[in-house]
Amino acid sequence: MALLVGLAGCTPTPTKRLALIPVNTTFSTKQIEIRATPLSPEESTGIAYFDTLLKKGFLFIKLAIHNRSDSTVIYNTSQTFLFAGVLDYKKPVDLTDLYFMIRKDGKEAQTLSTLSGLKGVIFDASTRIEPSERVEKFLVFRPLARESHRTRAVLGLNQVYIGTGAIDVRLLFMVD
Repeated sequence: MALLVGLAGCTPTPTKRLALIPVNTTFSTKQIEIRATPLSPEESTGIAYFDTLLKKGFLFIKLAIHNRSDSTVIYNTSQTFLFAGVLDYKKPVDLTDLYFMIRKDGKEAQTLSTLSGLKGVIFDASTRIEPSERVEKFLVFRPLARESHRTRAVLGLNQVYIGTGAIDVRLLFMVD
């Protein structure tokens, strides 16, 4: 009987890399439009190093921010998170994180040239978006825990400033 109880609590662990499936991934007002498009593990980023990370289970979300207001929009990645499953909390990878990952992979000689090519491709630190401007870059997250399989995920963007006012945005995904 104890064996049956133990087996009943076991759920199969997915063998494929986890991916984000869009549920409600657009936020739109008269002042701003924010759209998040996740890359599937089969897609390519067009950048060899990023494609290697994608194969390792890293999550890539193409985030587009269109400033429709007359004020400057300030978006800061330090105020961004991805929350999935039960306590699977991730912050976006920044250029400093990438620097240490490249060095750890034993490619120290290529580090600076690789990083210089990534600067305009990912959101890193603070981004100013002028009126009528549209910015589209990647957010990169470390792999989700296997326990997040078949749960909801929330991409949170806190304190996105439109002029002097700030908004918080939540975009929804399913983890598959």
